[in-house]
Amino acid sequence: MKKSKITFMLLLLISMLVPTLSYAALPLRVVVDGERVLFPDAQPFVDASNRVQVPIRFVSEALGAKVGWDNKTRTATVKHGSKTITLVVGKKEYDLDGKKQSMDTAAMLKDTRTFVPLRFVSEGLGATVKYDKKINTVYINTSEYTGTTGDEDVVIKDMYGFKVALFTGSELNIGRGDYDEYRTKNRALLIFVLAMDRVGGNYEMQIQEVEDILRQKIKSDTVDDIMKYIRSKKTAETELKDKWFNDGTYRVRVGSPAYGDTGVGIWYQ
Repeated sequence: MKKSKITFMLLLLISMLVPTLSYAALPLRVVVDGERVLFPDAQPFVDASNRVQVPIRFVSEALGAKVGWDNKTRTATVKHGSKTITLVVGKKEYDLDGKKQSMDTAAMLKDTRTFVPLRFVSEGLGATVKYDKKINTVYINTSEYTGTTGDEDVVIKDMYGFKVALFTGSELNIGRGDYDEYRTKNRALLIFVLAMDRVGGNYEMQIQEVEDILRQKIKSDTVDDIMKYIRSKKTAETELKDKWFNDGTYRVRVGSPAYGDTGVGIWYQ
């Protein structure tokens, strides 16, 4: 519960601060298939070789790969489809599908976490990687898209069984949570941030998109209560105290500080 609350509040804080920050002050960000990846604890960083290092858990959650770890040999194994990558902490040589490869940096341990070079692992799994230095953002494109809406700019992506539309123009902030069925189920599936005053945004459209997503899997009467609470924020100065909604399968939390954005998080019960 504590970690999920930290994640929820962190996203709210970021959404409130970003409009006032200069590009130079932006934190390192990672976007996969148009969706920004949230790192609630261990953060990605640029190493001494000017390569982006990410916690290995990111590889399994955001790229859909299976990750194995041998603590004795400090070896990480990443499998995705027919692709297999093996990296040893501290070594620049790695194995890709049984063939030895080399890179100009190495996997490493930092604050008891295992970090791997983002570009080498992503490209090894068949993804493409681009870095926009101006906004300090790494873009990764995979083949995970699940369809389109008829608008060539809009992409439909499956997130834990919810069909989520990206690039709709509403400027709704959508983030995949840090849910992990193999560790703890007390982690968020999805987090949304709705902003009344986001530049170029459409607040009413944001509200409708959240409702459309919730109604896919959450009981109708529960969604009715959720949306009534969200819509009770009529002006920016209105505060919505954190409130939980439960339909027996999912838990949804809604909250908004005065003069702040509205956060909506979905968890399994």
